Amino acid sequence: MKFPNRTHPLGTTIAAILLVAALAATAFIAVTRRSGGEAANNVAGAQRPTLIIGIQDPATPELVKASGVFDSASFDLEWGVLTGAQAQLTALYSGAIDIGYVGDTGVLFEAANAASDWSNGPLLQNFVAWDYNWKSPFPSPITAVRAEAGIEGAEDLRGRKWSYSFGGAAYAQYVGSLTKANLTAADIEPIQLADAYTAGAAFERGEADVFSGPYVVVSRSIEAGKTKVLWTPTDTQVPNLACLTAKPSVLADKKAEIEEFLKRWGAYQEWLKDNPEKATEIFARVLKLEPEAARSWWENNRWSYIRIDDAVIAREQALADGFYAAGTLKKEVDVSALWNRDFEPVLDEVINSWSK
Repeated sequence: MKFPNRTHPLGTTIAAILLVAALAATAFIAVTRRSGGEAANNVAGAQRPTLIIGIQDPATPELVKASGVFDSASFDLEWGVLTGAQAQLTALYSGAIDIGYVGDTGVLFEAANAASDWSNGPLLQNFVAWDYNWKSPFPSPITAVRAEAGIEGAEDLRGRKWSYSFGGAAYAQYVGSLTKANLTAADIEPIQLADAYTAGAAFERGEADVFSGPYVVVSRSIEAGKTKVLWTPTDTQVPNLACLTAKPSVLADKKAEIEEFLKRWGAYQEWLKDNPEKATEIFARVLKLEPEAARSWWENNRWSYIRIDDAVIAREQALADGFYAAGTLKKEVDVSALWNRDFEPVLDEVINSWSK
């Protein structure tokens, strides 16, 4: 894939992260903690291990609680609701969370912006990924346009106001859409906002004619006929991978707990797929959505683990090379160093159980 030539401020630098570490700790919200049975499970007063997971919406902890899949876990589970990849990365660096929820390119931007060469020692690594387009009728991320804007194709995008957020699959969809339209950022009015939700809200308020980001963010306006989907990831050749990310030291020190988490996280996903009514009710209640919009959230939050094999790494490398050629990365990056594949046996076990 080729990307339009442009430069762009990249992810948070290490120095900036250290300066705002206190803010990250303040922003961190422990939504729920599973600590039942501590007295029975503690041995000789030993403290139970804890995993703190960053997530980007407040509904997920409620859904996990309803599923019950972590009730018998050997560790305490805490959640931190932090909207946007940058907030997740900041909390990871500061140690406010153990595991962050970031798109597949979030760590790529960090590595490209770092003073050190991460190929010799990455500060963060992706270690599991899933595809949100698993059997979804609503491919995501998308590039959408306001129905009243008169945009029918690529030829109508020049000079338009375009909202998006930096980092992850949403940004890749934005860049891929510019490429498909044979445009650069200089040919439009780009509106970069803090996260996909803010970008979607600006679009729905009429502050932009075009939006690149998750389908669910603008699903209500699509269903109301006010917004049209112009392009999907298939059109722009952009992957839609969600990833869990951590420091290599955390992956080593808490490997047993993380392996158990991944198994139970997979079981939670099976529960989500099998309980659309309960899940939709929780999405509606927690996110204050109408039933139709809540159903869209359920449709788009079903996923399946993918195997982090050589083909996936090659695809991610091609994406990184495209970003570098477009000037959106400061330097070339060997993406193989950014993916920890030590958890493949556990992921294979879960994936194989789904196929039975």
